[in-house]
Amino acid sequence: MGNAIGWAALANLCTWLTFILAPFVLKESSPCVWFAYGSAYLLLVLLLKVMIARFVLPCIIHICGAASLSIFVPVRIELYAAAMAVCSVISSADIITNTAFVAQFSKQYPCVWIVWLTMLAQPVYVVCMSLPIGNVINFKAACPLCVGTFPWHYITCGYDKQTAVYSTFWEGTQTHQGALIALAHGARVQVVIRHADQYLGEFHKTRLTCTAATKALKQSLIRSIVHTCLESCLFLQIKGMAVRHTCNEGECSTLAVWGCLLGLVTGLHSLYHDGTAMWSIFKDALKGNQRFWSKQG
Repeated sequence: MGNAIGWAALANLCTWLTFILAPFVLKESSPCVWFAYGSAYLLLVLLLKVMIARFVLPCIIHICGAASLSIFVPVRIELYAAAMAVCSVISSADIITNTAFVAQFSKQYPCVWIVWLTMLAQPVYVVCMSLPIGNVINFKAACPLCVGTFPWHYITCGYDKQTAVYSTFWEGTQTHQGALIALAHGARVQVVIRHADQYLGEFHKTRLTCTAATKALKQSLIRSIVHTCLESCLFLQIKGMAVRHTCNEGECSTLAVWGCLLGLVTGLHSLYHDGTAMWSIFKDALKGNQRFWSKQG
């Protein structure tokens, strides 16, 4: 899945530039301008997510099996890809409603800027988990030119000559697997997020200790706090307050109402997925610990 890294990084750049710039650039714009801007943004990120899925889906099917695509009934790969695209667009639409909400209600509720700042912890986390800053780790002697700083564009001289292991700000031994999961959460790439725990579970089965699963569990907990809890809890509280105040004044804000509903749906979905994913990885850690002590015995 290393080829998807660059596309995921580009999707994050598009997502967070939109979130940072839109409240200032389009602050006094009409609803029609916001609609056009949001539509262009959603179309662009959808195309980027399709490029990511081209590399990710074959790997998921190869590692986890075709049955992993649906927990209910078997589906065609085309239909499943379309469903994941729709889910990703809905998740990305939450970014547009949040930025529009900040632009419209920043004067009335100055605390909105505090919530806006807390969401910037998400791109910071993504960069710190995925951007290579150190030398290549575990390089192979067959590729002496690969020795040195890992390329920021993630293109290596071949898997048979160099292992894709590098250091980042927050992870000393990062892999494309961990970097892609972090990038997927930042850009709301559901095809990666939904299967991350299954993919990690297959990887953890090959480990003789719980070290890898424990590391993944720690990262999942941090991601849930940064991406889900801060955004969902704080933004929903502010949006709910705006809905209550505008409706009490006799004219409910359409933006606040739809933003609140969309944030509620995406927030509950994220909380549910984070909980089930962490539980799955926790069980992997217990099994890894059991394998270690069985081997010692």
